[in-house]
Amino acid sequence: YKLSGYTKEELAAMRVFDIGIGFEQKYWGVAWAQVKEKGSSAYEAMLKPKGGEPIPIEASVNFISFRGIEYLCCFARDISLRRSMEKEREEMLRDMEEQRCLLGRVLDHTPAGIAVLDGESLRIKWSNPAYREFLDEPYRHMDISGLSLEDLIPLAEESGIAGVFRNVVSTGQALYEPELVYIERSRDVSYWRYSMFPMRTTAGGTPDIMILIQEITDHIRARKKIEEELSRMRS
Repeated sequence: YKLSGYTKEELAAMRVFDIGIGFEQKYWGVAWAQVKEKGSSAYEAMLKPKGGEPIPIEASVNFISFRGIEYLCCFARDISLRRSMEKEREEMLRDMEEQRCLLGRVLDHTPAGIAVLDGESLRIKWSNPAYREFLDEPYRHMDISGLSLEDLIPLAEESGIAGVFRNVVSTGQALYEPELVYIERSRDVSYWRYSMFPMRTTAGGTPDIMILIQEITDHIRARKKIEEELSRMRS
């Protein structure tokens, strides 16, 4: 009775429909029969107190027969705090999802290529479009998740490239190549700024590897052109 704000005497003169929001007298007979058949029932409802705002409650109802008279015995618990926490959790999850979507859009449109590899299997877990642009066909325009390093770079094991990746995992030390020379199948030469970082996972254990790559061919060619021009002027 304390939860409702009414006195014992006031509650004794009231019906369920008077204090329970959503209860309708026309359905009372059906509800009674269901609890009687099952023996008990639990549900959430809204309590209309004597004063103030409605209170969310968790009600547990049991059917009792005593000396030939049938009763429904109800225990009610205030769940306002739980509802508030659930609402905060939903808002937090919604905010997190919005932030995740925003981050996804940023990563999808950044000019730097980014990829994440599983630290044990060296298989791609995620990559952005800019990263896939650095790959040869047919990988540029397909989902490469699940593909191994050997799939993307033939002879990665034999050439020692895979060993470089594993060294980043085992030592926990990042690798930074400010001017990586890459000779494509067409024999064209390009220049990349290439970095690998060990990245902790939420499950712990072996870290993943994050690759950050950016083509700097135009920058290198411009610099070399300036250096050649300066050298010519000095001579």
